[in-house]
Amino acid sequence: MHRHKIVILALILTIATAWSQTEWAHQESSLLSSLEYKQPAFKFTEVVEGVYCAQGTENLPVWCNATIIVNESEVIVVDSHIIPVAATALLEELREITQKPVRYLINSHYHFDHVLGNQSYPDDVDIIGHEFTRDAIVSGASMSGRAYDLYIGGIPSQIKSILKQLETASDPGKRVELERLLTYGENLLTGIRTVKPKAPNIVFRQKLTLYKGDRKIRLLFLGRGHTGGDIVVHLPREGLLITGDLIYESLSYMGNAYFTEWVETLERLKSLEFDWIVPGHGAPFRDRNRIDYFQSYLRDFWERVKKLYKAGVSAAEATKRIDMRDHSKRYPEITGIGVHPHAVERAYELLDKDKK
Repeated sequence: MHRHKIVILALILTIATAWSQTEWAHQESSLLSSLEYKQPAFKFTEVVEGVYCAQGTENLPVWCNATIIVNESEVIVVDSHIIPVAATALLEELREITQKPVRYLINSHYHFDHVLGNQSYPDDVDIIGHEFTRDAIVSGASMSGRAYDLYIGGIPSQIKSILKQLETASDPGKRVELERLLTYGENLLTGIRTVKPKAPNIVFRQKLTLYKGDRKIRLLFLGRGHTGGDIVVHLPREGLLITGDLIYESLSYMGNAYFTEWVETLERLKSLEFDWIVPGHGAPFRDRNRIDYFQSYLRDFWERVKKLYKAGVSAAEATKRIDMRDHSKRYPEITGIGVHPHAVERAYELLDKDKK
């Protein structure tokens, strides 16, 4: 999950997720055309030749990036967004780049904002992911748990809150913003109510390599981190790495993390040859030092939470006490003492397991 999205949610008490396109192709296209949103839904940036980062414009609930790999005869897409109708919008807007058919969809991990668009892809598109990701989607984990509850569970009440504010708002500028947020929220809720989770039909445990023309595409599981099944997509000739939520410019969501293993996974990530990272959220970047910064944060967070755990401090109290401000230069979202409760809850879960 991306910090920018958390900021939006915090500002509006926000929202999130889904719909489909195989046998429901006509219905979904109708839904897309009926939603109130300003086009385009995506901005496409060519990172290296034939590889594009598709970022949401905030005109339609999208949330995660997609990466588009245009090969000699077909297209590969990495990640499918938070609602199926967003995935449908991507497939339509993708025609501005290429007329080649999408043949593969890759899921970087199982979180809802990366996989709930899977159902929009026709049945002749193979979906590839780690076996952990498939199991998580099949078991319903993509539509349950603390992250899902945090970002999606309160959508109806958030919409009611916006409607109530509109009843008394007299400032024209504020009304415009509230109406924008209301449209965004209603579009998101419409999408969420139509989700039919679709899991990868091709899975692997450690690595899988695709050869498309003269392009080599490596899918690698380097270890647990953000979740138990994060994979990266490595294009060695192009010097490009697609990382999902393992690393990006801000602090990744940690409610399903494996903190110490994440550090080790990132160390293995650094051993790969690449010039560009295309993250699951935010802009592509070349600064490899960001990996070091995040490893440092993870190490410090783990030691600090472990100290409080051993002292018998509750998770709720630890959330208030942990001070990560020495990392605020690299992560400006850190503005005071205290950390996200989900990170601490997850850390305590892992420490409880270690104690048994």
